[in-house]
Formats: sequence, structure tokens, C-alpha cells
Amino acid sequence: MEPMVVCMLFLSIVTGLFMVHQEQKGKAAEAYLWKTFASLLFVFAGILASAVTPSVPSLGRELVLGGLVAGMLGDMFLSTPHISKEEHTLLFVIVGGGCFALGHLLYFVSFLRLTRVQYWWPYLLVFLFLALVDLLIRSRVWKAEGILGIGFRLYGAISGLLLSGAISCVLSGGHWISLVAALLFVSSDLLLAHLQLAAKRIPRQFAYVSILLYYSAQAAFVLHLLFWP
Repeated sequence: MEPMVVCMLFLSIVTGLFMVHQEQKGKAAEAYLWKTFASLLFVFAGILASAVTPSVPSLGRELVLGGLVAGMLGDMFLSTPHISKEEHTLLFVIVGGGCFALGHLLYFVSFLRLTRVQYWWPYLLVFLFLALVDLLIRSRVWKAEGILGIGFRLYGAISGLLLSGAISCVLSGGHWISLVAALLFVSSDLLLAHLQLAAKRIPRQFAYVSILLYYSAQAAFVLHLLFWP
């Protein structure tokens, strides 16, 4: 059963890279379908991983699976503007970002459940990430004004919270895959935000790097279930 989980994760990542290829060819509808399929594969892989790992408590399983589902919904909403009317773009971006923020919080709580000794110093990353995003927006490196700017600042703080929880979890005896998952996710968040908001044009090839980081993070969270705790 475990090899099947790994195969599903590999297929999900390959599907995601193919999705970027379709997107860059201007086939937005096809890319949307491939991205949704890849996200569904991650959810099914998570269900299978939790089924073959009896040591995972029910709440821990539900938190991680909830994070995977939130990521799937975030993908769907963020991809919808490419196949919908332009005036709805901001709404879809806000809702999609909210889904990803919810997923981060669910993953963070799953880390808390594995943290036997609470370390407080990693939580300085919350303020560091908030300050970093604020600096990028104020210096006009990222173009995000009004509610969009507020949303990205909040999302930066939540990304810092996710990484802080993973560090605290590993320091108190949790599996290292937790930290890998969080690092990949935060790296993906920063690169994706830069691709979307950068004032200067970014080479299109970086879209492949972004999706590879993001889907590797999702795969690591599924492996987090297999290696629990």
C-alpha cells in the first residue's frame, strides 16, 4: 500500500508540471482540469496514507486531510480567473488565498499535536515574515495595494506560523519530514507571490519551480501521515 501512495504522489507532481506546460501554451481550461486532477490525487494519497498508518490519531488525520482539501480548493479558486471574467479576479484570489491560509493553519495545529515541549523562539518567524512581506510591498518590489496588500501581509504571517510550528515540532522529537514540508510550502508561497506581484517581469520557467516546490510540499505532508509522529 505504501508504494501505491508514493506512486500517486509522483503522478501528482508530474501532472502539476504538465499543467504548467498547458497553462503556458495558453490552454487555460485544460490547465485548470489537470491542476484539479493533481490536487485530487494528493487528497486520495492522503486518505490512503492515513488508512495504512494506524498510529495516526483521528484528529491528526483529519487536520492533515483538511489541509490537503483546503489546498485543492485554493488551487481551484486561484486558477478560476484564467477561465472566468476579469472583473471577478480579485474575489477569486482572496477566496483562494483564504483557502491556503486555512490549510496552513490546519497543518500548524497538526504540528502542535506532536509538540511535546513548546519552544517559543521559532515564533519570531511570524513577525519576520510579516516584516519581509511588508517591506517588499512598501518598496514596490511587489505590487499589492489595498485589501490585496493586507491579505498578503496576513498570509506572510501565517506562513511564518507554519514554519515556526514545524521547527518546534521537530525540536521536541517530531519527524524531520514536518520541517521539510513546511520549508517547501513557505518557499513555494514566496516564489508564487513574487511571480504574481513582482513589478519586474519574471522568466516563465520559474512557474515550473513554483509548482514543483508546492506539490513537493503537499507530497511531504502526505508522507507526514506515513511517518507519524
